[in-house]
Amino acid sequence: MKRFVVAVVCVVLLGGAWLFSRSAEVAPQPAVAGVLEEVLVAPSPVHVAVVPLASPSAPVPETLGARALASPQTTVQTQRSLLEDNQYDLFVQTFVDAQRTLVTREVFEACRTRVKQVPVRPDWEMAEQRVVDGHSTSAVSLFGKSLTTFTELDGRWLAGSVWCLPVGLP
Repeated sequence: MKRFVVAVVCVVLLGGAWLFSRSAEVAPQPAVAGVLEEVLVAPSPVHVAVVPLASPSAPVPETLGARALASPQTTVQTQRSLLEDNQYDLFVQTFVDAQRTLVTREVFEACRTRVKQVPVRPDWEMAEQRVVDGHSTSAVSLFGKSLTTFTELDGRWLAGSVWCLPVGLP
């Protein structure tokens, strides 16, 4: 993909340089004709520098698509898959902004361990639907006791708490 982008950039740059060199053949204004004649007599070579769009050491961060967070149910499924696949950076994106700073690597690893040990059984039939501050919310029990609230923000359902933490951890 990077090679393709670099190739497209090179074609655009070369095409632009060619068009620019052709536009110089338009009749110059009389006031600058003498100056331009000297410049236009000998064509100068076009130098094109290929600059990589991103260095290999700085990968572009992935983001979750709206589909992965389209409902509270899909958000929980996405979170479970991200835990299983060890996708910390994407997992953090499944929470509301206020919770994201609390989802450290340590918390993520604790969640991974807990989800492997204790079955996650969301009770969607008993989920409590509300509207809070103009946003739809759904509060559901994921482990049989406390409720986790999911809030719909810009078409994405985000978790309002780190539901997968073992009891006693922050």
